[in-house]
Amino acid sequence: MIGEITGESIKSAISLKLKSSFANTNDSPPITIYKEQIVQGFKKPSFFIWIMDVSQEKLLGNKYERLYQMNIRYHPEEKDLKTYETLAEIGNQILKVLTYIEVPINLGRKDTLGNPIEDKKPVMGKQMSFKIIDDVLQVYVNYVIRGKFKELEKPHMQSLEINEK
Repeated sequence: MIGEITGESIKSAISLKLKSSFANTNDSPPITIYKEQIVQGFKKPSFFIWIMDVSQEKLLGNKYERLYQMNIRYHPEEKDLKTYETLAEIGNQILKVLTYIEVPINLGRKDTLGNPIEDKKPVMGKQMSFKIIDDVLQVYVNYVIRGKFKELEKPHMQSLEINEK
């Protein structure tokens, strides 16, 4: 939909931010990012991005506020001898990285090559936290999006003739 921010666009923004922040260095294996898809035999280290819950509150007029509760899981390498320290360090880094994300918005236009033109909206993460459970890092973050409902076209009045007798 034109101009609308969705859960998929938030997952994409998180994925891009994680990719750029945890770029592969020479001595570390590449990090794979999965979006809500558990893959048999997935590669480690890896991130999984989940939409946990979405709620919406109607505001005045045609405005609304939508809350996206996100869960980002990080599965470390199996060979890591300092798993807890590694996960705590990555958890703190993710809290910094996901404080602001740039969410892509489709503007409904295309460039000269036919590619969709997008804008990016900065969105701030709120109520951020992380836990380490069974050697898996779980990061929780909420993103609040304000928007407007598309106004429905109102029917035009028809003419009314009054007969006076």
